[in-house]
Amino acid sequence: MGNRDIKLVDVHHIISLYADDALFNISSPRSALPRLLRLLEEFGDVSGLCLNRHKSLVFPLAASATTPLDLLLELGLRW
Repeated sequence: MGNRDIKLVDVHHIISLYADDALFNISSPRSALPRLLRLLEEFGDVSGLCLNRHKSLVFPLAASATTPLDLLLELGLRW
């Protein structure tokens, strides 16, 4: 077997983890944030770990991204 090019599929990272920190890249925050928080709560029920909402931040990565302030307040998150 000779040298061959390695072809990778187009990969989109949606979760980055480092130590006890997690970064979630989501779109459509109005629908995605509540589902993500529910999933994290379910994970916490099983693992005993929990999300510290006082330390959690939401910030847009795209110039046109908008997350309604009322949604963040409702979910207990900071902008």
